[in-house]
Parts: sequence; C-alpha cells; structure tokens
Amino acid sequence: MAEAAIVLPIITAIFLGIMVFGYIMYAKIVVVDSARDGARHYALGLGDPTSIVQTIIEDGSLKKDNIQSVSKSISGDYVHVTVKYKQEVFVPGLGMLLGGGRIDDPGCQGCILLQHTAVFKKEN
Repeated sequence: MAEAAIVLPIITAIFLGIMVFGYIMYAKIVVVDSARDGARHYALGLGDPTSIVQTIIEDGSLKKDNIQSVSKSISGDYVHVTVKYKQEVFVPGLGMLLGGGRIDDPGCQGCILLQHTAVFKKEN
C-alpha cells in the first residue's frame, strides 16, 4: 500500500502533463489553421482576415477573447498574417514552467503565447 502512495501521485502528474500538452498542441493547430485561412482570405483580396481568424478560432472550440492580435502586412507579391493567441493552462504554475506568463499577471495567469505567421502569394 505504501508503494501505491508513492507511485500514484507521479503517475497522476504524468497523465495530467500529457493531457495539458495535448490540449496546447491542439490549440497550436487551430492557431496555425486560422492564420493560414486568414492569409488565404487576405491574399485573394476578400477583405480583412480578422473575422476569418475569429471564426476559425471559435470553430475550433477556443475562446476568441484570448486572441491577442491579428496583424497583416504586404511584402511585394506576398501577404503575411500573424495570429497571436493566449492559451490558458489549467494547472497552476505549469505555464511558467513552459515559458508562459507570470502567475500574478491578471490578464493571463500562466498562459502560453501561441503564434503563427502564414504567407501567401497575392492573387491578381
């Protein structure tokens, strides 16, 4: 019984870490997709990519309020769309260990900033 008391917290911590890591990877995939779709929308001249990015984020079951910024730029024949998203980490202190925000930050306690820049060639 003493062995279970020693091993069970370790196994629980490993399992929780795997779940949090998986959720962060899922959020990163959604951020990449939103940046890519926003850049495609902007490259085709269909307007501002922000609404497309917000739609993809919401469709991916993430909070659109956590979008920190959507920036766009044109460089020659290419458009660049950068999406920055604050992913919440549900384990206190884990965000700091993974390079995220401080625990005393009221805007995002232990959040991890996910960002991606997508580049598309402008269509004429």
